[in-house]
Amino acid sequence: MGVIDVRRFNVATYFGDSGDLEVADIWPADESTWDIDLAEVVKVNALAVPADRKLTYRVMQHELRLLLSFLMDEPGSPLTLRHDEFRASSGHVKRFISESFGLGMLTAAAERHHRWKLDDTDLHNFDVLPAKVATQYPGSGIRPDLLFDFTDQGQEKRLAGEARGRSSARPVHFASKDQRDRLADIVAWSGVNDLHPVTMTYAYTGAANAQVDLFDITVPGYLETAPEMVIAEEEDLVKIQTGRHFERLASIRPRALERAGEITDQLYATAPQSAPGPARLVYGRNVRGSWATADLIAPSSLRFFLGVLDQPLTPEQAGAPRRRRNAATQRDADPIQVAATGRIFVVVARDATQDPDWSEVTSRIG
Repeated sequence: MGVIDVRRFNVATYFGDSGDLEVADIWPADESTWDIDLAEVVKVNALAVPADRKLTYRVMQHELRLLLSFLMDEPGSPLTLRHDEFRASSGHVKRFISESFGLGMLTAAAERHHRWKLDDTDLHNFDVLPAKVATQYPGSGIRPDLLFDFTDQGQEKRLAGEARGRSSARPVHFASKDQRDRLADIVAWSGVNDLHPVTMTYAYTGAANAQVDLFDITVPGYLETAPEMVIAEEEDLVKIQTGRHFERLASIRPRALERAGEITDQLYATAPQSAPGPARLVYGRNVRGSWATADLIAPSSLRFFLGVLDQPLTPEQAGAPRRRRNAATQRDADPIQVAATGRIFVVVARDATQDPDWSEVTSRIG
C-alpha cells in the first residue's frame, strides 16, 4: 500500500439570513499519513461513470490502465505521480488523471476517517448522473459527486461526498478560495436536504507525494430552516432565495442505484470470457475480464485485473477482501490487493512478471 499525506479540517455551519446553510468557521484538526489501497481506487473509478456515456469493457480497462500507469506505488512509500510524464501530457489527460485520483481519495478518506466497517456493497451508490434537467431548467442543480447510503442495511449512517482533484501542490494555508467556494455549495446542498451529512476532499498530486485535504463538516444539531426561504420547488430541483438550484436527495438515490446496475450490465456484456482452461470463479460466480499491465508511460511490473461477475456477491462475500486486509499484521507484505463490490471485482498485483494464477487471487478473498 502506498502512503498519502492527509490534512483534516473541521467545518462548523449555521443557517444564514438568506436561508442557506452556510459555513461558520473552518479550522485545522490534524495531519497524518494514511495507507491507500490501489485496488480500491480502481474499483471506485470503474463505477463512477457519467450517465450520458455507454460503456465497453476495453475502453474502461484502458482508462484504468492509463490512471495506474501515471501512479507510482511502493509498499510503505509515498504514493505519487510520474511527474515528468504528467507534465508532458495534454490538459485533458491531466484533468482525467486528477479527477480520477480525486474520486478514489474521497472514498478512501471517508472510509478511514469514519471508521466504517460496513460491506463494500454500501459504497456503490454513486451520484455520477447529470444534474441538468435540460427540458425544464437552464442550469445545473448543485449536488455532491458520490453518495454513500447504508439505509438498505438497516443503519442510519449516510454521507454525501464532494471530490476534487488538482495537479498542483496543495496550498500552504488552509482553505483556499477554491475550496471555500465549493464548500459553500456543498454545505448549502445539505441545508435543503434535511441536513444530510456531507464531506469534501481535495486531492493534490503536484508535490513529491500525494496530498489530501479532508473537510469534516458538522451541521447544526437542529433543523432551523424556514419554509418561506424556499422560493421555488419543481420535481427534482429546489431553488432558494440566493438563486442556487439544488437536486433533491430523493431524486438522486434511485437514479444512482439504477445507474450502478447499468454500468455492470454493460461491462459484463462486453468483457472477454475466460481464457482456455479452468473458468474464473468467485464464490461460484462466473468472472469475465482480463489482466493488463500499467506500462503505458514507463516500464512497470504493476498488473491489474478488472473483473465483472454474472451475479452480485452477498455483502458478506464482498467484504471478505477488506476484512482479510484489515486483519493482516503486515499489510504491505502482500503483493496482491483485492477489492470487490456487487458485481465489480478488482485485483492489483505488484512486482508481477506475469499474470498471477487465479488461485492466488481466490486465496485472498476467503
